[in-house]
Amino acid sequence: PLALPEQPPGRIALGVATVDASSCVRAITLLTAGMDGDARAVAIEDAFGDALAESCPQAALDAHTAGSPEIQAQQARAALAAGSKVLVVDAVDPAAAAAFVTEAQSSGATVIALGTSVTGAVPDL
Repeated sequence: PLALPEQPPGRIALGVATVDASSCVRAITLLTAGMDGDARAVAIEDAFGDALAESCPQAALDAHTAGSPEIQAQQARAALAAGSKVLVVDAVDPAAAAAFVTEAQSSGATVIALGTSVTGAVPDL
C-alpha cells in the first residue's frame, strides 16, 4: 500500500510538498494516470483521500483516473469549469499535461504535481 509521509498537525503531505492546512479549499481534484480500477491509481486516491480527510476534513476530493492524455485533459478542464481550485496531477503524459496545467494556473487554480513532473509548464508544487 502507498502511504503518504507523516506530517505535523496542520500540515498536509502532497507528494514531496506539504501545505498549511489553514489554506484548505473545499474542492480538490485528483487526476491520476491509469485505467479505472488500476491498483496504483486506487492506492494513490486512497492515501491522498485519507491524508486529506485527516488534515482538511472540510475539503471534498474529486478523483479521476485516465489512461490517455486526452481524457486527462478533458477531466482537468471539466474540474476547472466546475470550480475546482486545486488540481493534483499524476500526469499520463508529462508533456501533454503542460497545456492544462497552464490553463489551470491562468484560471487561478493551484497545480500540484505527483510523481513524474510536468514538462513545458511549472506546477505550483
